[in-house]
Amino acid sequence: MLKSKKNGVLWIVPITFLCLFLVYPNAFCGSSSESNKRWQWFSALSLQNNWRILQGSADVVLNNGNIKAELYDATSFHRMTITGSIKKGRIEATAIRHGTDDEPRKLTGMMTRHEWGRSSILLLENYAGGLVIGITID
Repeated sequence: MLKSKKNGVLWIVPITFLCLFLVYPNAFCGSSSESNKRWQWFSALSLQNNWRILQGSADVVLNNGNIKAELYDATSFHRMTITGSIKKGRIEATAIRHGTDDEPRKLTGMMTRHEWGRSSILLLENYAGGLVIGITID
């Protein structure tokens, strides 16, 4: 055990803290919550006799019953921003598609946390031929 006194100060506490911080940084800097991890997403947009499929990675922030998701494609182009609220797993949200003249789209859906650690979000536009978005994290 390291017990050294330097200038009358016992250094065991700072050394112990430093060792614990190096081994368990999330215990001192907040947890590695879902909001800090990289999510994956897809969107399917119904077109005339076809579907347009996009996918990529997302930055998702879940905070006090609110959700904000920034969706990027494989080229890091910012495709969409989703903002909304979550109540008992049910989501009401608005999607803004970037790089288009598309109007904001109202979406509803669910967030599910599976027992094996995966979380998933499924959002749907409420009219026929709409937008479907899935977001997952492991």
